[in-house]
Amino acid sequence: MDEKGLLQTIEQVAEGGRTSLDLRYNRLTALPPEIGQLTNLTRLDLYSSQLTALPPEIGQLTNLTELNLGGNQLTALPPEIVQLTNLESLSLSRNRLTALPPEIVQLTNLTRLDLYSNQLTALPPEIVQLTNLESLSLSRNRLTALPSEIGQLTNLRGLYLYSNQLTALPPEIGQLTNLELLNLEANQLVALPPEIVQLTNLTWLILYNNQLSALPLEIIQLINLTKLNLGGNQLTALPPEIGQLTNLTKFNLGGNQLTALPSEIGQLTNLTELNLGGNQLTALPPEIGQLTNLTELNLGGNQLTTLPPEIAQLENLVYLNLEGDQLRHLPSALKRFENLKEKTALFGLLRTLDRERRSARQKQEEAYAQEVASREDRPIFTAVYPEIVVPETWYSLELFLYLKKYAWLVEQEIKRRQREFLDYGDVTSQSPKGFSYDTEIIISLTSDVIEANPSVTVISWLEDFYKMPFRIRYRQHETVQPFGILTIDISADDLPIASIPLQISASEDAEPSQPAVENVHWFSHIFASYAREDYQLVKYLKDRYLALGIYMFIDIDDLRSGDYWEARLFHEIESSDIFQLFWSHASKASTFVRREWQSALELSSRKGGGFIRPVYWEDPMPPIPPELASIHFHKLLFDTSSIQE
Repeated sequence: MDEKGLLQTIEQVAEGGRTSLDLRYNRLTALPPEIGQLTNLTRLDLYSSQLTALPPEIGQLTNLTELNLGGNQLTALPPEIVQLTNLESLSLSRNRLTALPPEIVQLTNLTRLDLYSNQLTALPPEIVQLTNLESLSLSRNRLTALPSEIGQLTNLRGLYLYSNQLTALPPEIGQLTNLELLNLEANQLVALPPEIVQLTNLTWLILYNNQLSALPLEIIQLINLTKLNLGGNQLTALPPEIGQLTNLTKFNLGGNQLTALPSEIGQLTNLTELNLGGNQLTALPPEIGQLTNLTELNLGGNQLTTLPPEIAQLENLVYLNLEGDQLRHLPSALKRFENLKEKTALFGLLRTLDRERRSARQKQEEAYAQEVASREDRPIFTAVYPEIVVPETWYSLELFLYLKKYAWLVEQEIKRRQREFLDYGDVTSQSPKGFSYDTEIIISLTSDVIEANPSVTVISWLEDFYKMPFRIRYRQHETVQPFGILTIDISADDLPIASIPLQISASEDAEPSQPAVENVHWFSHIFASYAREDYQLVKYLKDRYLALGIYMFIDIDDLRSGDYWEARLFHEIESSDIFQLFWSHASKASTFVRREWQSALELSSRKGGGFIRPVYWEDPMPPIPPELASIHFHKLLFDTSSIQE
């Protein structure tokens, strides 16, 4: 959005008396003083712009309760920020702060403060003034210590200190008696202070990837814990007292140096997930069979040669990983488990790839995808479109698909459009790979407020140059929205390969201005969410994507033994361009698939509306859960029966 478009938006919001303004992903380099006119605002979202500073007029927005400044380039805040006395939620994540702006501690009504991924090296003692804080995120900074004053933030319920350089915690941490979640992942802790036992309301403790060589006995007294993550440390043994944590439902011990488990492990009868992968276990105690509520058990990457007969008592298991162990045969007692048909990692016993070969194959596939994507004979895609339009007026939008040798022709078309019409922008990008001859290219245009005619066009890649005309119209609503997003989705032989969001502003008195230049988002990384029964189909599509220079992550192929699978899968979902949900009766019934698409839904507000891309092939389509009802499910048009067989 350029300066003129921003001023028009501010004017429309002010006239309409709106209380919320979303300006995310607009590449704003500065806010005009006019922002101070929006005195009715209670919510302002400026996430992922290019702001390096805020104007003093920001202090005039005294009704703000929520301000999102994440994903910018801020190094400081203006003094006037202290006037936002009603502010309850402030996000400064992913900026360039090297110290906590002193103005923040005067915002005493804050209940949520997000400083994730900055360059903070210390917290000032004045942090104590934020006594109403309930959530404080300091993850991904450079903190080496916490001030003792941290203990006076007694209303804290969530404290996030992931990925810092902490070697110890102050004793005052024990004063945070309302704390429910404490994330200390990826630090350098070797012990915990005795005062940690005072955190009697703590239900979730994350100590993953620290330097603990023994289980801090203080943890044993935190009897309300339901989730405990001790993976990636240097634990060699568990004390018998571990059996006192009877409320645990999720327990991660993966990636340690455990050689045995105490019999008291069997007292944790509420456990549903237990990760013991990547240790040095040679045997399991018979008491493992008492964990009858377990649905997930990771034993991969150990030295197990046998399993106790009591393992057969775990009749609720749906995930059992034995890959990388030394078992030569599938225990007969497990063969009767019907639940293990779904998302089980017993395939590890039946596959020949070990951890190292799998990791090498993943790297090889990713490298191949990058090599394919860098070829010179790639088709180029350009969209020429009006950036500012008058509502209820039809405009031309033209799409070009061509080889590089025709770039001069497209440049002429762009210049002609920019001369003839009010305000035309262009978007250009090369596809990941040259399409094969006769590849079917499907281009669809969707928007909540912009009508397209036609909305879908299909071509076969038989020539080197295509020009595709469309007509678009910004529909009139009772209250004209300042801008709308027109999304262009591109598929090759039914596979989505790119998505292009075009921002088009609406104005009753549109005037010419400089055209915008966007980058087309060609996909390079796709996450596949699917049920085990559909693996062959998913693998087939993965190979097709790879031929286009696009890498698809499949957990069976790419998860290594000993990985903390839940965290690794969430990381893969977060880092992917699209989340492709393979919807079938099997995946509908899968608790793992449900967990994956729920994670994707949480990310979709930040990743964009087109992040989740469900496909289906069964007739009739399996019922869709209400949470996904607003998302389009695309039917695969090719014959899938022979692939699945």
